[in-house]
Amino acid sequence: MPTLYDARRATTARCWNSSVLTVPVAEPLPQRESIWMDSGLAGQPVSLFAPSSKVAEDVRQLTRSVASALQVPYEVRA
Repeated sequence: MPTLYDARRATTARCWNSSVLTVPVAEPLPQRESIWMDSGLAGQPVSLFAPSSKVAEDVRQLTRSVASALQVPYEVRA
């Protein structure tokens, strides 16, 4: 299952639309390199490095999707 996609690459779209994937768990994460790289260099997860960024929201959405597929309760604590 693809977990990261780059919209500039047609091969990613073919892979995601593959008939092998019969039950997708979640949409793939968009590639947003700068925040991922900067948070890695800072040694922090994205949700701490840039909590209000689109990347952090992408991660929260992925977490909600996976938790839902696994039927596990999920909530973000303030």
